Amino acid sequence: MRGTTTRTGHQGVRFAISAILIAGIGNPAQAHRDDYINETFVFETLGAREFEPEVFLDFVRPSDGVPARGYALAFEYGVTEHWMVDAFLGWRDPADADTSFRRSRVETRYRFGEEGDRAVDIAASLEAEYEQELEPGGEEFKVYVLTPRLVLSRDIGADFNLTMNLDLGREFRIGLPDRWIPGYALGGRYPREATVRYGLEFRQDFGDERSSLVVPQIWFSLPRDATLKFGAGFELEGSEAEDFLRAVFEMEF
Repeated sequence: MRGTTTRTGHQGVRFAISAILIAGIGNPAQAHRDDYINETFVFETLGAREFEPEVFLDFVRPSDGVPARGYALAFEYGVTEHWMVDAFLGWRDPADADTSFRRSRVETRYRFGEEGDRAVDIAASLEAEYEQELEPGGEEFKVYVLTPRLVLSRDIGADFNLTMNLDLGREFRIGLPDRWIPGYALGGRYPREATVRYGLEFRQDFGDERSSLVVPQIWFSLPRDATLKFGAGFELEGSEAEDFLRAVFEMEF
């Protein structure tokens, strides 16, 4: 889901970067390690040798109008105190077809220093993704995407965190021209540590197609370092994104 860069998109990027920089006047707080329910990656990484499996359940309304369920398994692993890796496998179960494998990705992330060391905390991420996509006529094609990413993060006061991702993906499509996919994501969460936490994501991708998505969400902290997350994604008018409802369960070891 990609799109053409617009004046609104540029203004959104400038606003998001300004918000991150202004937030630098806030006081540092404890770590915000949990990634958002969609694909906004955070600055903090898992500790060395920590392992976190995840299970995803989606109810999706694609752009073709055929509802579907989605299932995914993922994990995160801390290689060192500042370096982690994660992987994701996803399946789609359309109402009019059999369940099929749709997507996989691996990502590695390195953070520079500790949270609060700088006015804006910085991490670098590299993601490789494989996806099977369907054209409106039903033709299936394979997509490979390599995405370097810059992660910017800042705590505002004691409880609110603002995170921004700046992406520059390169998409390789079998039988179709390759293309660049610049984009950004902005996420906010509150409070820092509580039984119930709240979050909001906004993402825009640019290129041949435009994708704009807003994702409100709520997280519940459970015993044994487990977390249950619920969220909904809403595409903005004129976007090529998908609406969805999502539940995620994760547990840290």
